[in-house]
Amino acid sequence: MPTWFIDIKMPLVQQRYEMADITDSTNGIFFTEDSLGFQIVLEGSMDPTVLPDLPVIPINLDISIAAPDPELDGIDLSLGVPPINIPISILIAPNPNLSDDLQLQLPDTADITIDTTVYLGFPGDPIFDEYGNLQMIDTTLILSNWTPFGFPTESVRHTSGKYYNQIVVAAFNQFLALIGDSLNQVISLGLDTLDVSSMAPFLASIDTLIISSSDSNYYLTSFKNSMPTSLTDVFSYLVTGNSDPLTDTLANHSNMPTVAPGTTYEESTILSGKGITNYLNLSTNFALESAPELESEGDTIVTIPPGSLYVDFTIKFRIEDFDSLDVTTSYYSLTDQVDIDTMSFDVDMEDQGISKMELFQAILDSPDNVGFSQNKLSITNLESSLPFDMEFLMDFKNFYPREVRIDTVLRKGEPHNYIFLLGGDTLRASDPDTPLSQLELDLDIALPAQQATLPLDGSSLGNFTMDMEMEALKFSSLEAYMFMEMPSSPTQQELPGGLTGAIPYLANFEIIMKSQIRLPILMNMDFTATNSLGEVMTLPVVVDTIGFPSSGLPEDTSMTIIGLSREGTKITIYETLDDSLPSYEKLTGCDTCATIIDILGFNPVTLDIIPTVRVDGRGTIEGGKSIQGGFKVTMPLALILEPMTFPGGTPTVLEEMDHDTRNKIRSSLIHSEMVFDITNNFPFASKLAVLLSNLESFPIDRTLEALSTYTDELDSLGLSTADSVYIIRNCSELSPDGGNIYIFNVMTDFSECIDGMPYLIGYNESGLDTAISYVDTLFKFILPDPGQLYTDDSTNQDDFFVYSDSLPAGMIAEPGYANYASPMTTERIRLITDPGNHYVMPWFHLNGTNGEGIFLSIQDYLEVGSFITFRVSSTGMFAPANPELVITWPNGSEILYTDQSYTIKWQTYGDIGNINLDYSIDPDSTISAENDWHWGGDDGGIIAEDISNMGTFDWDISGLPVTDSLRIRITSVDKVVLNLETDKMQIARDMNGWYLKVRNPSTVTSTTTNPIFINPYSRKWNRE
Repeated sequence: MPTWFIDIKMPLVQQRYEMADITDSTNGIFFTEDSLGFQIVLEGSMDPTVLPDLPVIPINLDISIAAPDPELDGIDLSLGVPPINIPISILIAPNPNLSDDLQLQLPDTADITIDTTVYLGFPGDPIFDEYGNLQMIDTTLILSNWTPFGFPTESVRHTSGKYYNQIVVAAFNQFLALIGDSLNQVISLGLDTLDVSSMAPFLASIDTLIISSSDSNYYLTSFKNSMPTSLTDVFSYLVTGNSDPLTDTLANHSNMPTVAPGTTYEESTILSGKGITNYLNLSTNFALESAPELESEGDTIVTIPPGSLYVDFTIKFRIEDFDSLDVTTSYYSLTDQVDIDTMSFDVDMEDQGISKMELFQAILDSPDNVGFSQNKLSITNLESSLPFDMEFLMDFKNFYPREVRIDTVLRKGEPHNYIFLLGGDTLRASDPDTPLSQLELDLDIALPAQQATLPLDGSSLGNFTMDMEMEALKFSSLEAYMFMEMPSSPTQQELPGGLTGAIPYLANFEIIMKSQIRLPILMNMDFTATNSLGEVMTLPVVVDTIGFPSSGLPEDTSMTIIGLSREGTKITIYETLDDSLPSYEKLTGCDTCATIIDILGFNPVTLDIIPTVRVDGRGTIEGGKSIQGGFKVTMPLALILEPMTFPGGTPTVLEEMDHDTRNKIRSSLIHSEMVFDITNNFPFASKLAVLLSNLESFPIDRTLEALSTYTDELDSLGLSTADSVYIIRNCSELSPDGGNIYIFNVMTDFSECIDGMPYLIGYNESGLDTAISYVDTLFKFILPDPGQLYTDDSTNQDDFFVYSDSLPAGMIAEPGYANYASPMTTERIRLITDPGNHYVMPWFHLNGTNGEGIFLSIQDYLEVGSFITFRVSSTGMFAPANPELVITWPNGSEILYTDQSYTIKWQTYGDIGNINLDYSIDPDSTISAENDWHWGGDDGGIIAEDISNMGTFDWDISGLPVTDSLRIRITSVDKVVLNLETDKMQIARDMNGWYLKVRNPSTVTSTTTNPIFINPYSRKWNRE
């Protein structure tokens, strides 16, 4: 019979990788503005940094002032005026000290010489001269035709006017002249000699003594005339003054200037409330009127009444006490007697992070935003009880533009109250360039020079009182020199996974800071990039200038753009958001420093922006104002490529072959070959490998970091719960004979192990290490170089570079093409035809661009067409596929306990009826499923006979002995397998891959270090 050869083709990778497919706005990938290329645009915002609320500064000013304290003492003036009582009686009577012949007589009509000597003095009180002689007036009268008579008379007498005048009137008036000094007295009170400063420091002089209100203070004069003629020029007055002439009349008794014979004139003045000064003058005057005289004999006759001739005159002056004083004061300051503590305050914001602060000025918050007792100064009960005018000046020097000032005159009984609402005012030192630490108060309280009346009732004079209250100040803004570490939060931005070693040399990273804070803000920003391998790169950026608004209006916000590019750091400041032109621009470059291009070329998957914001300098603090940042990353896919390796998208699944095809390939395979057709329309060359695995997840590379990431990926996909993953290439290390690694997730028998192929082993602290997957390289080939690239340099044209003034430099102009064929070994044929799904993944290695930039456009693509061809012979091609039985669990290294039942699992390929299950405890290393002697007698036995082929059977192992050599065999009851060598039918059979252990639980203690192994991986070939 002739033999034919048949080719079976299976597609491996049929994929076109187009750059146009990568635009994804959800991941920030957009077309460039000219729509020729791509750019990654990422935008985000950072949490705002908000200035803390301004503190309410407690002033706690609540004082009551009284000055002087105790009150000013009254004037202690012990000054008395002795009472004056002058009763004068002028009597024409016999002098008891003279003989009868010497007594006063009037002549009768006879011419008789009469001695009319008049002795001076008061009755019983004569006046003597300095030699002891009686003072007298010697007048000798010659009377004619008259009968002489003396005094007192017993009856009415008559005498001539001439003699009356010569004898009586002349003597009377002469006597008045002698006593005139006693009738006209000037009394000095000595006020000008008093040491008034010792009485009170504010006194300059005592000007007037005010007589108290009492009828006991009076001035009285009385005139009783018993003479034959009248008293004339009668007056009496009391005057006072400080200098001659004394002009202040206290009493003027002149209402009866003539007192007729036989009448009395008496007048009294109450002196209550009148004031006396330094001098008092008591002056009294009267005279005896002469009788008319005639020259002829018929002279007028003066009738002399019986009895004595006399005039009674009385002066009474009495001041019991004084009520008050009129004084003149000198300038006297009370300021030093007012004790007001320094009104210092400390704006302490250390709890808000401001470690140093010097306040220069502050805007007091408006009344709508403050409490009842905040930003208010109350000056109440401002009053003087002193009997003076008091000049009062209080001036707080720190408030602008309003004057917090009181400049007034305080008078007794006139209280003052002032309320100063300070909202909106500016608080600063009087020198704007001096830090403000306390309220500056000018206080001047003084008694000016003035006239005043002071009481003499022993009471104090009084004092000055004032209540002053200021509880707290609340500010809307502060201008200060300060150092503050402002709170700021790091921001993490996820970036789309890129290519390690792809440097976006035209990338631009902009940080947009919008600030309402009028403070000199300095900022350090650490850009920390973390790539997919967990590697970290940090770029520190120092921003020494952040714009701030020109005013404190709520809507006033400045904008600072910090641009990071390959040229360095560029700071651009706009004073307002509406400005179209910047007010400041500065570019800082550094040839030896890392740039944002290095960060982005690091292929980060996350970018942490860690700002450190501080204030250091003088500016304005406004509570609640903030600075907020945002960022925008623009990365055109204009790249400088370094050599790199990366997977090519998602794996392609090779679905499980049916049993018939797999059997025909394995039994009749002559030759196999993989063929690839490649079109490279990318502006760079690379190498391509196609990997094969039993899992859809592939590690990125073989580094510890990559394997750690792969472990996490397996866990997230539910493919493994391993603690870590490592690689074994030598089958000797995987042998079940060592008992350290469970291999039957990736092979049914140790004989299937391929030396040199990487097996990924999962390490698990709670059990045996377990083979998770394998990764085999099916083939490698080189992607063709691009045919031509565009250049923007007209001088750099050749067969490879094509000049264009409209297309980006580095953009591909013509693709490259290649076709490759590669044979496959028998081992890999068996591996790819194993039961279960398989997965292939393209793996690229870029050679790099040697520092030259390339431009990825929407026209770029890589098209890969690949298939595998199996050439089989007709010898086995048309023969039916033999059915198979494969035990899947337990398959080796498991520990079974005699007090439990276990489910035996197997897989059937083809048509097989009932089956048998046997066990063996024969430790013979040559044991096989074909040799029946291993499965009976003392070394084996039947588990189950002629049971339905259901794929599972529950086995009670309570009768098994403890052993390390348990094996399980499955066989078909019927002969269903054709032996191609003998052309005879035989039964299908299989035994598990390695020995099992049986243990009695009574011998297992809690200290066992060899716990039961139950395979944690239920996934095998996608068939369980």
